Amino acid sequence: GIGHGRVMAHQTAIHAVGENAGMNIFLPMPFTKQAKITITNEAEKDAKSVPFFYQIDYTIGDKHPKDVGRLHVLFRRENPTTLKKDFELLPQRKAKGRFIGSLIGIRNLHPGQWWGEGETKVYMDGDTEFPTICGTGSEDYVGLSWGIQQTPFLLNGCSLNDKNFITMHRWHLPDPIAWRKECRITIQQIAWKNGLAETQDDWSCATFWYEPTPSASLPKMPGAKARTANIWK
Repeated sequence: GIGHGRVMAHQTAIHAVGENAGMNIFLPMPFTKQAKITITNEAEKDAKSVPFFYQIDYTIGDKHPKDVGRLHVLFRRENPTTLKKDFELLPQRKAKGRFIGSLIGIRNLHPGQWWGEGETKVYMDGDTEFPTICGTGSEDYVGLSWGIQQTPFLLNGCSLNDKNFITMHRWHLPDPIAWRKECRITIQQIAWKNGLAETQDDWSCATFWYEPTPSASLPKMPGAKARTANIWK
């Protein structure tokens, strides 16, 4: 529920973060036979130990079809992004599914320019050159306008906008994005400095979606050092 390692207390329709880094998420995780949840400590061996508490609420005996949508979550980071290549929020999926949304982190590597002119694009069910859904500026995707403002709301908004670090979110609950056969979701890397310009910044995301089983390969999870490089100090 946080970007750049910076705790910002806020609440959305899906998750909540407390002032002391209490992190909560409220998404269903249906399973038909069994489920397993693990926690991995990737801190350095000499790092100071910290207390850890968790609570998981669940039901048993629910009847789900075999092809019920299972919750999938993917963390990605490109530091920096690739010039003239869109950043993928959701890599290509090749089965029916539903996009819930994404928590997005941006570190603006060019403070003299506005980073957020990129369009969000949703390619689904046969789209090639043109997507079914095409947005406008990056801040417009999270329901803001004329730049980014630190204003988190239940379904959209920005929880951090400070020192070129931005954390924003968008949850598609009343406006679901669902597909029958395939889907891919990207956001352009376009800036504004005396006009539109291709750019490279530090982007990361935690994306949530449902599909019956992993229908295509996913990028490998970055290691701890790659995930934590250049985060908030």
